[in-house]
Amino acid sequence: MVNQLLNPIKRRLQLMVDRAVLRLINDEAKRQRLQIQTLAGETASDVERWQNYGHTSVPPEGSEAITLALNGNRSKLVVICAEDKAVRLKGLEAGDSALYHLEGHYLKLTQDGVAELIGDELNIVVKRVNITAEESVDITTPSTTISGDVEIGGNTTIKGNATIAGSAIAKTVVGQEGGTFAGVKAESHQHKENGKDNLTDPPTI
Repeated sequence: MVNQLLNPIKRRLQLMVDRAVLRLINDEAKRQRLQIQTLAGETASDVERWQNYGHTSVPPEGSEAITLALNGNRSKLVVICAEDKAVRLKGLEAGDSALYHLEGHYLKLTQDGVAELIGDELNIVVKRVNITAEESVDITTPSTTISGDVEIGGNTTIKGNATIAGSAIAKTVVGQEGGTFAGVKAESHQHKENGKDNLTDPPTI
C-alpha cells in the first residue's frame, strides 16, 4: 500500500527533468518560445526558454535541451539550457570562455589576459572610441581609410612614399620642429620674396 501511494510521486519526480530536441524557435516574444520533442517522442509547443541575464541566443534547429517540468507537471515545461554539440567551439583550455556562432566566428577569452576575436567583419557604432595601449598598437593591413580629420600629438615617421593632395612626397620624415618634403628642408628653406638671392634649395615647394 505504501508503494501504491508513493508510485505517483515517484513518477512525477522522474519526469521533472528531461532531455529534448528543439524543433521551432520564436524569438519575437518577450521570453523565447519553443517547440520541442522529448526523447519519448512527446511534442510540446509554446515552451518558454529561460536565459541568463545579459546574454541571449537563438540555437539552431536540432539543438539539444534540458527541460524542467514545473511542480512535476508535464504541461508546464520550460527549457533551462540548450546546446548544439555539432557547432560548439572546442579545444578551449581550463578557464577559457567564448562566444561563438554556428558559422565558426567567435570571441574567446584566454589566459594571460589575451582576448581573441576571429571573423570576417567587425562593425562598431558608438559616439566615441577610447583606446589605451600601455606599450604599442600594431596594425597589419594592405589598406587603411580614415574619412575624417586626423590629429597626431607626437612625431610622425613615414617609411616609403606618401601623397598629400595629389602631390607625391618621397620618404618624408616630419618632426615637431620641421620636416623634409621631396628633398626640401622646411626649417632651412628660403624664398626670393624674402630677399634671399643665393638659394641652394628650389625657390618654391
